[in-house]
Amino acid sequence: MALIKKGYQAHKFPVIESPHAGSTMIYLYHQPHDKNTLAPIMANEALTQQQHDYPQMAYGNVNMHPAGTGYSGFNIVNNNETSISASTFRAGGGFTVMLPKMTAGTSYGAVVGGHNDSYWSNVDPCPFMSMDETIENGRMRRIVDGDNELVVMLGNEGWSSNYHCNVSWYNKGSTYNLHDSPPSNDEYLYSHSSTYYQFPYMATVKVGNYVSSIYAYYRYSYAYQYVKIGRNSFSNYHSDTRETIAASQRNYYTLQYIGTASDGNPLYLYNFSTNDHQQYVTKHNVAGNTITDLHNFTAAPSATGTSAGGTRATSAFETISKMASHVFDDPASSGNKAFYVPYFDTSMNYHPWCFKWNTSADSFTRDQCSTITGTLSSGMLNNMDGTTTYRARLKGLAINETFVNSGNRYLTVFPLQGQKDVTTSTPTKRTFVTYAVSGSDATALTYHSNVISSTQIYQIIWLNDTRTKLGTFSENAFKIYNWNNTDGWVLTSTINESFNAVGRDSTDRIWAVGGTRDDVPVDIHLLSNATPVRVAVTPADSTYNYAGSNINSTVGVSAYNMDGARMAVSVNLTIQGSTMTFSGGATTATVTTSTSADVDEAIIITGSGTSDILTNVQLS
Repeated sequence: MALIKKGYQAHKFPVIESPHAGSTMIYLYHQPHDKNTLAPIMANEALTQQQHDYPQMAYGNVNMHPAGTGYSGFNIVNNNETSISASTFRAGGGFTVMLPKMTAGTSYGAVVGGHNDSYWSNVDPCPFMSMDETIENGRMRRIVDGDNELVVMLGNEGWSSNYHCNVSWYNKGSTYNLHDSPPSNDEYLYSHSSTYYQFPYMATVKVGNYVSSIYAYYRYSYAYQYVKIGRNSFSNYHSDTRETIAASQRNYYTLQYIGTASDGNPLYLYNFSTNDHQQYVTKHNVAGNTITDLHNFTAAPSATGTSAGGTRATSAFETISKMASHVFDDPASSGNKAFYVPYFDTSMNYHPWCFKWNTSADSFTRDQCSTITGTLSSGMLNNMDGTTTYRARLKGLAINETFVNSGNRYLTVFPLQGQKDVTTSTPTKRTFVTYAVSGSDATALTYHSNVISSTQIYQIIWLNDTRTKLGTFSENAFKIYNWNNTDGWVLTSTINESFNAVGRDSTDRIWAVGGTRDDVPVDIHLLSNATPVRVAVTPADSTYNYAGSNINSTVGVSAYNMDGARMAVSVNLTIQGSTMTFSGGATTATVTTSTSADVDEAIIITGSGTSDILTNVQLS
């Protein structure tokens, strides 16, 4: 893990990558850097506001935006008070890392200080809103139609409160950099009133002169999970041009983009949080801005196979929201698609829905994975927390996702929990379970493996395109897992940081924002297999008995990347203390590590007591 930048700059996004095709810029606290070399470009700054004539670093200014009351020029700080503190700084994942590939983060309460209230405990569902492999779950969305280009940057607190930004660039040119000129439109909003707001969480696809989008409908302090579909102008994407559909509002549903129908219009999945068996598949007729419900699934399944069916109780295994997997090719029907939706039966066993999509007719059927071979989930994952008393019903979130490795398909279900320390003492609340999927029948699942996380899982993120590298957010720990077909998910690295947000840039480098100064997250980190995340210094003996004569020994030095593989890097060693030296009495040494084994460095024990060896990695 490389620490790229320390320090905190109010009202500036820590990381933004310019998404324009010809731009080579990435911005760290708005200062441009060459995307490939990270060399800084001096005397410039990203312009993320249409008018740049008001103070970007001022605190306590409610009406900084010239558009009117309630609009603010802040970027990441959701703060209308006069100073920064743990109680006023709330940097969720939606306000920190703006990258074209998947980004994810935690709400304030998950990491800094901890919250048990009804909105800051919510798990952000935004990283999972696109089920389409062609649309990334990132905060930056680039939509191109011929020579016309729209870039939309959407930031939000993930159903936590009324803190949002909506910035767009239209036809700025392929070589445009964010420091060249202001955006076409901007909107920065916060409100501490009881007014309800509609705000886009994801821009999906262009149809005609409009962009279809997923909206939320909520108010400050209540954060109701009321979702909508709507459209916005392609050439003038802004709050003034948004048009939501009243009939599309469904309360206490999650909303995801499935893909496009045969006529080019977008399809969406509504999934009810109160039970596990009510879903809508809805088409947005963008030209007329109306919706058509293609299917409305309401019935609970009957008991069959290994599934007990029915509607589970929500006393111990509580009301939870659920997110469907990515869409994949149906192995049983050439040219058609399938996806999984979490369902838990009355015995609390996971028997997911397998939706089948006939892409020619745009018809959907819903089959249950009713017979699972091997161990059922309730002995590993149970008593998941989530409740209707938490206003957005997003305190607990069940994610299931599918991926392919070496030609074999797998399916993993994850329990996420946003309320601090809820799962700490209960391993079955922090276990994720994986199944192997039949190569000919997507409903045929066989238990493969499970992983018990040692810490509560607040959020997850996929760290590669194939979803075989996984990051999990915990308090004081970001864990990296890699998949192999024999052992399942294997923990390869633990980074002892509380990351508020993590995301991937276009080169697949992993950026993270975390660390604290006075309880405020400030630091920018870069994770890559080109940089080590762990350096190990291992003495030849576990103990040394100094009896008045020097003792000659060695320490083995190794460096490991985030996949747990050895790396060859230059490591500086510094002895702190008076009881040990390197050869010749030196207190510093430089070792080049090996990709195959520990590299030994000679040490001399010169006295009794304790000395430490500190490490520092030289990055090219």
